[in-house]
Formats: sequence, structure tokens, C-alpha cells
Amino acid sequence: MDSRLHRRTYLQFGAAGIVTALAGCSSRDESPASPPLDVSGEWPTYRFDAGNTGFNPAGTGLRDAEVYWQRDAGSVPAVADGALANVCGSYSPGPPWVDPCQDGPDGNQLVRREPETLAALSRSPLDGGEVSAPPTLAGDRLFVNTYSQTFCFAADRAERHWRGPEMGGIIGPPTVVDGTVVSCASRPDSGGTHARTLDAATGAEQWRSTGERRFHSDAAWPLEREQPAPPVATADTVYVSINRAQGSELLAVDATGGTVRWRVSLGDGGQSLSPPVITDDTVYVRTDHGLVALDAADGTEISTLVEEGVPVARVGDTLFSVAGKAVQASDAESGETLWGHSTQSASKEDVIDPGDIYGVTPVTGGVYVRGADALYGFGPPRE
Repeated sequence: MDSRLHRRTYLQFGAAGIVTALAGCSSRDESPASPPLDVSGEWPTYRFDAGNTGFNPAGTGLRDAEVYWQRDAGSVPAVADGALANVCGSYSPGPPWVDPCQDGPDGNQLVRREPETLAALSRSPLDGGEVSAPPTLAGDRLFVNTYSQTFCFAADRAERHWRGPEMGGIIGPPTVVDGTVVSCASRPDSGGTHARTLDAATGAEQWRSTGERRFHSDAAWPLEREQPAPPVATADTVYVSINRAQGSELLAVDATGGTVRWRVSLGDGGQSLSPPVITDDTVYVRTDHGLVALDAADGTEISTLVEEGVPVARVGDTLFSVAGKAVQASDAESGETLWGHSTQSASKEDVIDPGDIYGVTPVTGGVYVRGADALYGFGPPRE
């Protein structure tokens, strides 16, 4: 059957896009996925850049799509410079960062793959550490966090450059900026909430900050799970989503002085929080009345683009959002639905949120979607 959902069918069944599950089941072998994707461009870390903006202005978003393949082949991937990497492991139940590798041996590992077919090129063991988030590609190096340490590997071969000091309770992916790796942890027996910076070349610790309050990142959980959203930063503004007794809010805070430039209500506080997607002049955020576009200058609502959904990425003029197990692509200006697909639920009864999407990696010519059941590859419609 044709697994594409045409625009009229998708809208007829509602913005959640839960119209039909994709036919078939996931492959469980090591053969290359087929047909191959024809992809280029990059999405080197979970939210594209060090600021968590979720915005790639130089890319070309996929404006129409169909499923090329679906595989039990690990977690949300990072893609850059013709390389793809993700993690998989032997821990289950749990989030897909640690789903069993059906296409390889047991044990948590970083896997380098062909972006076109997901064929495994090389594997690097993570010494039994539970994986806390997807990897980050930076130049010729791959950085990945386990629960207790940050690791640095070569991007093109199975070589480990260094492993960082024990810190315990690491949450979220590593951030790599100007030769420095930043990782955050939250566990009482490891010094409470703290961040450490490591030299990207050697792994040597540069400095550490500490705090009293515990915090969480939703990077290791489904995109709609009820966890506080991590901040998003641009050159002059930090965007913070918070839950208050009287309701949820999005705050735009001056990055230098810390003053609140503007704040908008997101709803009554009953909804889960997810980080906004930020461009130079627009903020895309989920509210209690839909996915809306706000003016980045003053928070004024420009339009409601999608009736229900969490913004996860914008590539060029294409906005990607998820609602439960459905992924949708929309025009970033008009909100017109371009295409949408529903992934399947996990077959295991004991996994967390068996129907949700855990991550979207959009590049030019393709989109990788980590559903609860498999890693999906989307490409343009074939003739």
C-alpha cells in the first residue's frame, strides 16, 4: 500500500494525524535498508545547534514524503559531513536511546552508519554505561553522554579519543562550542545539580558550576512527556518555558542583563512543556490552543499554524511538529499541511509511552524519525 498520507486525508482525521499506522513491521537484520535515501546537509545534535534553537536556515526541508524504510536500529541520529551516528544498547525497558540493537551485538554502543541505508560501518562500546541522550557530531569528532561520563570518539572510525571524568546523573546531549564540551548532571551523590566543561581535544576538565536545585531535560524522554523544557538561547535572548500554579508561560530573557523582555501564557499549566523552535524573527511554541507563531521581538501572536502539535524543527521554510505518534510537515509561514505520517506503537508492553515519537532529524532530501517501534527513514515520493 502507499504509506503516504495525502493532505486532504490527513486534515480530515484531525491535526493529531492519527489516521493510520504504517503497514508492515520493522526489519531486524543487518542488511542495508532499501531503497536508499538521497540526503545531504546536517543536523549535528538533538536540537541542531548549541543554543537548542531547532532551526537550520541553510537547509531545504522535505515538502512531500513517503516512508522508505523502518528499522530497529537504535536512537535518534545525528548527521553531519556525510556521516550519521546514533546509540543503541541492551537496556530495556527504557527510552529508545537504550533500546536493544536488533542489528548488532548486545551492550551499549555508539554506531556509525551510512546515512542513506543505516548500514552499520563501525561500533564503539560505551563500557556498559547507560546512555542518556543522542550523540553530537562536531567536526571530525563524535561526543556522547552516558549517565556517568562524556565520551569522545572519531567520527569516521571506531577510535575513542578520550573519556571524561566521572560525574554521575548526566542528562541531555553534550553541547560543543568553540572547542569546549558542556555536560549537565543532576544527582545528589555527585554534587547536586552541576555543569562541567571539558576540553574537546583532550577531555580535561576546565571548570564546574554547582547549584542547589535539581533539574531535568526532556531530551531523554518522549517529545510530549511532562518534563520541564530546557532553555533555548540565541545571541541576545534566552527563552525559558516554566510551569506556575496559575499556568504555563514562555519567558524571553535578555541574555546579558537577565531582565524579562516579554512573557506569554501557554495555557493552564496542565499541558506538558516543550522547548520552542526559534528563528531570527519568529518563535514557534505549543500553547493550549495550538502550535502558534510569535513575534520574537515582543511575543505578539502572529498566527496559529497547527491545531495540535509540538514544534521540533524548522529547516528552510518547512516546520516539523509531532503529536503523539504522528509527525507533520507544514509551511512555516502559512501553516499549510504539506505531509504527515503516523508511526506505530511499540510491541513491548513495558516500554515508556509506547506510542510517542522521541526525536526528528530533518536534513536535505530526508527525515529520520525515531518512533516507539522503529527508526523511520522518509524521502521524497518515488515515481
